[in-house]
Amino acid sequence: MVIENIEDYATTNEIPMSFKIYSGDAGTHTHSFVEISYIISGSTQHRLNGGPVKNLQPGDAILIMPSVPHEFIKSKKQECTHRDIIIRESFFKEVCEYIDPSLYGKFLNGEAHYYISLSATKLNYLEHTINIINQMLTTTIKQKTAIIRAFAVSLLEPFLTYDAENHFKEFPSWFKQLLANFNIIQFQQQGLKKILEPFNYDKKYLCRVFKKYMGITMTDYLNHVRLDYAMNLIQNTNKNILTIAQELGFSSVSYFNIVFKKRYGITPTTARRKK
Repeated sequence: MVIENIEDYATTNEIPMSFKIYSGDAGTHTHSFVEISYIISGSTQHRLNGGPVKNLQPGDAILIMPSVPHEFIKSKKQECTHRDIIIRESFFKEVCEYIDPSLYGKFLNGEAHYYISLSATKLNYLEHTINIINQMLTTTIKQKTAIIRAFAVSLLEPFLTYDAENHFKEFPSWFKQLLANFNIIQFQQQGLKKILEPFNYDKKYLCRVFKKYMGITMTDYLNHVRLDYAMNLIQNTNKNILTIAQELGFSSVSYFNIVFKKRYGITPTTARRKK
């Protein structure tokens, strides 16, 4: 079987992304660019690289790497409209490396997710941004390029957070509430005893379950949340370092300085100078 290869005639170095709406089927083919497609309306089936056929509904999206054979199989009974986003391969690699130096390799080697589902909010955001980009004149090419670069990062975000979102859905409702308590500033100030107070479980059990779900101890997680909030206060308020450490429940400013530097690689004082 001869597989058609589609070349990239739609993008340039200055505008490395192109958009189109497509309604119909497409036999097995490959292309020289990265493509992200998502279903806007109707439904269709899709096969990637000879794998199982996937049923795609509105919001379902797929990322297709260059030279990977795939096909859309349109139902005779059901219309389908999908958005195709064509991304120049060199630009896609650049965006991946900006996010994580290993990310491009993960997409290339099949270690990342190719099929995901987008929320209605995310779908509306993507369509709204694409409309803005399409309406921009060539006289604003520098601004258009900048918006495309920012858009590319947000476009990849759902593929990166897919595992985390599905992992969170598996948590028991009481555990979700426990995590929420870590983000309440008054609870952060008073420490684990206050955070765990509403739960009628043995502390050893809670520690064990927390480590199982989150991969770190509750103390490390609490410090992580506190330090995020501390960095915000350091860079956006004039509160002194001692006050911030005390407000967030750290036992001493010296301990606060140690864990802060371990997390961010700089001291709180240096972080303030950089604001």
